[in-house]
Amino acid sequence: MYDVTNGSDIINEEENVAVNETEQRLPNFYILGVRQTGAEVLTKILELHPQVVIAKSFEFFRREDRYNLGIEWYRSQMPLLKPNQILIEDANDLLIESKVPPRILVTNPSASFILVLCHPLKRIILDYLHIREFAQQNPSSEYNFQEIALNLTDLLLKNDVINYAYPGLYRSKYSKFFKMWLDNYSVNNFFVVDSDDLLMKSPIDVLDKLQDFLGISNSFAPVDFVYNDTSSQWCHTEMNCSNMRQGSIDLPEDTVQTIKAYFKAYNQELYDYSRVTFDWD
Repeated sequence: MYDVTNGSDIINEEENVAVNETEQRLPNFYILGVRQTGAEVLTKILELHPQVVIAKSFEFFRREDRYNLGIEWYRSQMPLLKPNQILIEDANDLLIESKVPPRILVTNPSASFILVLCHPLKRIILDYLHIREFAQQNPSSEYNFQEIALNLTDLLLKNDVINYAYPGLYRSKYSKFFKMWLDNYSVNNFFVVDSDDLLMKSPIDVLDKLQDFLGISNSFAPVDFVYNDTSSQWCHTEMNCSNMRQGSIDLPEDTVQTIKAYFKAYNQELYDYSRVTFDWD
């Protein structure tokens, strides 16, 4: 298990390199999450920081054809960095892949991670709406979108019993995925955040803590954020927030309570593993 408390030594690791020189390096950090947990918005915010460079996901650790090309090929895909910059790879979709954590450990053992989550039921609702929208825009797709044929309640429950086969439930069991990452890295290598704290409550509080974790200067101020009434979220003034919408579904109260009860044990596991507690009850 590899343990890095924070990234405070990153920006000083090559003090002897001229400020205007650039090089390709492996990512210092990876952004992890599950579809619709809010990682994409955090990535866009971090991209505005002068010391942060974002690399798109190359799926190096998931795709066998790319992983077999080796670490130097992986490094060669990275953008050029100045000595005082850090590189963060947008690896949001890799959280649930069991083969990825040990591969990152072997390839990039000093890496740390930003884990972006949200309330499990909220993620399920947003994902359901996202899939319905995609299916409606791609009617020729060969995928059988059950989200078109059924409402969310019918997908979650069958004869008032939880439908464990629904993929949306599986993806929201965050603790199961986080545990396999902790089998490879220490909890100190993770910054775990509820995207609601970032987008709906106090973006500066979250970003101040995150910038300390990343070992970079605090470059965001309250004046940088405005509240978007359309999306009911905080938005950075340099971002286009017109397409930032939450979406919602009025589920029956008994369905809501059944699903919340189902996730209670998984959420507690997450709190125990991460040493962070969210207001998800």
